[in-house]
Amino acid sequence: RPGTAECATDDTNTGWATGLQKSRFVAETAHEKITEWGDEVNNSQQLLATAATYAGLVYQILGETYCESTVDTGPLMQPDEVLAVSEQWFTTALDDIGSGDFEIVSTTSLKQLALLGRARVRLALGDLAGAAEDAAQISTDFVAYTTRDSSVRPRWNHVYRQLNVSGYSAVADVVQWEGGPVPFTGYRDLTIAADGMPTIADGVPDPRVPVLYLNEFLQDGVTDNYAQQKYLSTADPIPVARWAEAQLILAEIEGGTAAVGRINALRDVHGLPHYAGPTDATSMENLIIEERRREFFFEGRFLAEKLRKDLWFPRGVGSNHKAVQYGMATCFAMPLSEYQNNPNIPEGYEGPY
Repeated sequence: RPGTAECATDDTNTGWATGLQKSRFVAETAHEKITEWGDEVNNSQQLLATAATYAGLVYQILGETYCESTVDTGPLMQPDEVLAVSEQWFTTALDDIGSGDFEIVSTTSLKQLALLGRARVRLALGDLAGAAEDAAQISTDFVAYTTRDSSVRPRWNHVYRQLNVSGYSAVADVVQWEGGPVPFTGYRDLTIAADGMPTIADGVPDPRVPVLYLNEFLQDGVTDNYAQQKYLSTADPIPVARWAEAQLILAEIEGGTAAVGRINALRDVHGLPHYAGPTDATSMENLIIEERRREFFFEGRFLAEKLRKDLWFPRGVGSNHKAVQYGMATCFAMPLSEYQNNPNIPEGYEGPY
């Protein structure tokens, strides 16, 4: 269950729920007030569009990764209900932008950020035509970032901090569970074979997943230290949305040889072998899952993919290499305070876990 401590006072508890709800409240309140004040506010349309886009992104994260959510002590909302609100905010942002576009601190194209955010949500909601229409408008050079710097702890790149500095976490290997390896797990020694099949330690090293073995243990004295090399300082920005995701959304919708063409175009960016394997529906679904997993390494997208595709979670079965039993969690649960203090939630109900 994600904690609620401020990340300014704790290296490991990032306060996801509190941070997301604060961001949502600020974005929605800003949009409401700027709408009320109108032309009294300089650059009002840009500010409105920015606030609406950020609100859409927060609702998207809540809808994709939380088991259920509440907003401002309202009733419990299921993921699809939250995603529907996210779609509304992205649509509002695009209406605020109109026929133009805006450059903001995180991207040169606010319009494309809103479009790609809405494409994500529409894909998750099953609106394939709408998702394809939005994704098709994303240009090859589009990227939006969460900016980071080394000034104060809340501004750090915490992927780098946790995986390269703290000594408490390492990049995981393939999970062995119930007698065999689990598909779509592990990030060590990932390669692409000559025929384009995703492999492990058998082919061209995949530069999208840069991992380095440091020939040492973590602080526990038993876990091998495999460090990520994607981010090299606490000041490195983290991508939030980019063209590659739009291409993989389109690949999932189109399937077959059209999907192969989009995947190969992405691989050309990284100098990787083209895919030349089977193109049946199951093979393509598995390929796209693995391409997303590698392409967005440490960009915060794979949990949503696991939940949407109902991929493996241990669900309380088995244990890790230190004999610590796996937990039951899949999606995130809200903090207990959200359940205990909300008059719209039945008394005694404290969430899915």
